[in-house]
Order: sequence, then structure tokens, then C-alpha cells
Amino acid sequence: MSDLKIFSDTTQIDNKRVIVRLDLNVPIKNFKIEDDTRIRVVIPFFK
Repeated sequence: MSDLKIFSDTTQIDNKRVIVRLDLNVPIKNFKIEDDTRIRVVIPFFK
């Protein structure tokens, strides 16, 4: 996940449209997510 590209904290995106493309394919076994790392990494960006 070292190649994760996100906006810096100084980027002004208030009142702007932002297109976000994420690859959130996660391993699922027996209808349960086995590793949610990809999902947890992007949560701070959306907050």
C-alpha cells in the first residue's frame, strides 16, 4: 500500500467536486471480509 495517493491536508477541496477511484477489492470467505486493510486506510481521507 505504499503507492497510496491521497490529497495532502493542505489541499483545498471544500465546495468542490472530487472524483475518487478506489480499488477496494477485499478477500471474502464465507461471506465475511477476511482483510479490511484497504478499507481502513481510506477512511481518514473521507472524514
